[in-house]
Amino acid sequence: MIKIERKTVAERVKKVSLGFDEDHLQLRRKCKWWAADNAESLKNLIPGIPENGNDRATDNWLPLICIADIADKEWSERTRKAMIAIENVSDKDTIKQVLLRD
Repeated sequence: MIKIERKTVAERVKKVSLGFDEDHLQLRRKCKWWAADNAESLKNLIPGIPENGNDRATDNWLPLICIADIADKEWSERTRKAMIAIENVSDKDTIKQVLLRD
């Protein structure tokens, strides 16, 4: 399990370089093979995406949901639950409400 949290404005993180080093070569090859093997399935997939009223969020989640759908049912369900949990912030919520919920 990988717990993902949004960084704060004050946090500084090292950007991932597009020129991955040799340590990542095997992982890059596996990703490339997986993408090639599943390209047609990904192109033709029309996933059901939970409605959250945020078109940008929906666009951002689309690739991950497609990959999860191809991976298996458990990942498909977990990805949608994560999307709902992460994107479940109303524009009407005050910062205090958001902080309290977090």
